[in-house]
Parts: sequence; structure tokens; C-alpha cells
Amino acid sequence: MSLTESLKKSLRKTFPNSNESTFDLHIRNTQKLYQDVFRMNFNPKQKKIPWRKIEKYFDEKDYSITTRANYYSSLFNIYTAINFDKKITESIKKMRDKYKQQYKEIDDGLKSKKQEDNFVSAKLLNGFIDDYTKQIKEGSDDIDLIQIWMILKLLREFYFRNEIATLEFVSLKDYNKIKKAEEHTTRNMIVMDKKDLWFISKNKYKTQKIYGEEFIDVDGEILKDLKKYRKIVGHTDSGMLFKSLANKSQPSNALSKYLTNWSKKNLPPLVKDDGSKKPRSLSTTMIVKAYQSDKQGENKKELKKDSKNRGNKPQTMMETYVSTQTPQI
Repeated sequence: MSLTESLKKSLRKTFPNSNESTFDLHIRNTQKLYQDVFRMNFNPKQKKIPWRKIEKYFDEKDYSITTRANYYSSLFNIYTAINFDKKITESIKKMRDKYKQQYKEIDDGLKSKKQEDNFVSAKLLNGFIDDYTKQIKEGSDDIDLIQIWMILKLLREFYFRNEIATLEFVSLKDYNKIKKAEEHTTRNMIVMDKKDLWFISKNKYKTQKIYGEEFIDVDGEILKDLKKYRKIVGHTDSGMLFKSLANKSQPSNALSKYLTNWSKKNLPPLVKDDGSKKPRSLSTTMIVKAYQSDKQGENKKELKKDSKNRGNKPQTMMETYVSTQTPQI
């Protein structure tokens, strides 16, 4: 067995929820560090390494915080998988965590400013939904309009993240087959029952490792909307909810770009202090934040339901998604 296959075997056993591309990245990064920093090929039996040279190498290359964190993360995962020297492994972990924390502090600041600039009201978003609903009733067959209408309605109802882009329609019969064949499936499914007892099965989302498979009932108005959407776009049976996004290699990233483009075309620009204008850019998180902030005065039962759909604790919903800002538009 080659070294690469041996490392992959150890990584699979240690990190069963990670994918092959992640393992490949960890191996490439580790090999590169050993060759560039230690002037040797990676050898699991070589327990004594001058790991402190890594930092000097990063400084010479002027690597960013995220790049440093990624390299240390790869090295830590490899060392953990092969039961490398515990002292060195722990030192690598501390360096990884140090850079991850630095990045988080910077990123949180940037996100807060970005979200403050782009924050919009639920009233504005509902206005778009009402307008699109009217156009659909009048017979509009604009697929782009119908798609954003469905995205906004689903985010208003369920507070999803970008996993909304990976939702697919499956029959109850097919769902049972999938669960039987794939014990740990990563598919996010809208499960359709002939008796209108529909539900959503979420299996791949940000906090899946904590909460596992999530079940969400689909009924009332949103059930009628999904049926209407299926009829308009030509869904006959199973298939991806948003076909245009599903055709991309990374549907979640495609959704982010889609919402950015829609925002620039439809939302009034942000006017800066110097009078210049900047296009707004919405994300699923900002849309959820608008709707959650609009409901902040409602009872805890409603908040608990919303946090479950989002894959969060109720406290996290209050701290992260309920904004005290006054929407600019």
C-alpha cells in the first residue's frame, strides 16, 4: 500500500464525516510543508521534526492568516490520524487555533460591517414576494422570477442556510429506499407523500454533526406554493428543486452569486458618506436576519421552531440573527 493510500485509510477512520477531496488536500499540504520547510518527504516514522521552522517559512512567504490556518489544520489532522508525537501534535493544534481565532475576529468585524450596510427590512422582502406572487397569478412564466419567489418564501418560512440550493424532490417511496441504501446519506430532500404529508429531511448542513438528520413538516401555504412551483417549472416527479443552481458544481456557492446578482438588480444602492453609491448584496443569512428581527417580539415557542429549522440553539438565534439595527430600506 502506498503512503498516500495508507494516510487516506487512517484519515477515513479518524474523520469519517470528511470527504476524499479534503483528505487529498491535507496530504498535499503536509507533503509540501515537509519538502519546502524540512527538505524531506513526509515520513510518519520520523517523529522528531523542527516544527518551529514552519512559522519562519510562513513569514518568509508572507502567507495570509487563512493560509497558515489551513496548513496547520492539514498537518494537525494528519498527525492525529497517524497517532504522531502527542506533544508536537498539540503544538500544531495551538498554532492552528491561534490563526483560526485571528481570522474569526477579523471576519466577524467585516461581516458585521457588511451586514449592517446590507441590512434590509422584512417589509421590503415581503413586498417583493407580494409583487412576484401577483405576477405569477397573472401568468408570468419568467423562471428567474419564479425561482427567487420560491427562495424568498422558503427562507421566510424555514430560515435555511445555503443548503436550500441542494434541496431535491423525492417521493416517500424513494426516500425509504435511499435511507435503506445509504445509512448516512448527505442528501437534503423534500419528501412528497400522496396524502399531502410532506416533510423536509436535512442531512447535509452546517450543524449536521451536532443535530444529525433534521425533519421539518411542510404544510399550509408553503405546501401549496411548492406544488405551484413544481407545476410552473415542469417538475414531474423527483429532481432538484432549483435546476439552474443544481447544474453548477457547487450549488451553495451558485446560490450566493445568484442572490448577489438579484440584490444588485433589485435593491436600492447603499449611499456612502461621500455620496457615492455601492450595490447591496444579500445572502441567505441576511434574509433570515431580516425575518427573525421582524419576529423578535414573538413568543419563545416560535423562536424554538425557527432555531430547529436553522440548525441552531434558540440562544444562538437571539444572539446572531435578531438584529437591533434599524433597516435602512
